[in-house]
Amino acid sequence: MSNQNTKTLSELVAEFTSKENLEILKIEIAELLERPLKKRDIDAIEKRLAELEAIFGS
Repeated sequence: MSNQNTKTLSELVAEFTSKENLEILKIEIAELLERPLKKRDIDAIEKRLAELEAIFGS
C-alpha cells in the first residue's frame, strides 16, 4: 500500500487553519456587503488584508 494519502501533523494543521481563516473571511465579507462602506470600514478591510497577507504569505 502507498502512503501518498498520509499527511503530516503540520500539513493537517495548515489545512485546518486555512479553512478556518477562509470561513472567517467569508463571514467578514458578507457583513461588509450588508451595509454601506465608510472610511472606518475601508481602514478595517486594509488592516485585515494585511493580517491575511501575513498569515498566507508566510
